[in-house]
Amino acid sequence: MIELMVILLERIGLLLLVAFMLTQIPGFRSLLDRDIAWDTVFYHALILV
Repeated sequence: MIELMVILLERIGLLLLVAFMLTQIPGFRSLLDRDIAWDTVFYHALILV
């Protein structure tokens, strides 16, 4: 059980590291910072269904 916990914490750490690195890229940050309209959310929801 301890081994699974260590693997879980390692993977969470790697995900946090990748997320931090992505937010340092200006192009990716501009995607996060823009305002999203409700019609865009609706269209994306239709695509995912």
